[in-house]
Amino acid sequence: MEKDMDPLSTQVREDDYREGSNIRDVIANEIGKAIVPDSSTIVREFTKWMDDMDFRLLTAMLDEAKLGKRVDGSWTTQAYSNIVESLRQSGLIGITKNNVKNRQKSIKDIWREVHDLFSGLSGFAWDESTKCFTTEYGMT
Repeated sequence: MEKDMDPLSTQVREDDYREGSNIRDVIANEIGKAIVPDSSTIVREFTKWMDDMDFRLLTAMLDEAKLGKRVDGSWTTQAYSNIVESLRQSGLIGITKNNVKNRQKSIKDIWREVHDLFSGLSGFAWDESTKCFTTEYGMT
């Protein structure tokens, strides 16, 4: 036999949950993270990457590549540890190895899209001084 649930009590719990979620999201956004519930109400956490964070990540990756820590197109375990440590030293405390791997995958996907877009078009080139694609006609 089902217990009769007090609708007011249920509403208060839902309101409390929403208020708690709002507070949690505000705090999480302040530290560069956002928390989003998925369809099964399990909470997932993801990192919102900013341009300066990408710059720090790519700089750390270049440093590791220069040290030979990328073997056959893959980072060594030590390279990932060094990259994460470098990011922590630069102020990105909450970044993990998984964050680095996921962001690297996203950056590769973006690069493939840009490469595919411009590779078949003649007259486009990367201008290292302006950091933009240029055309033979001087349009950027």
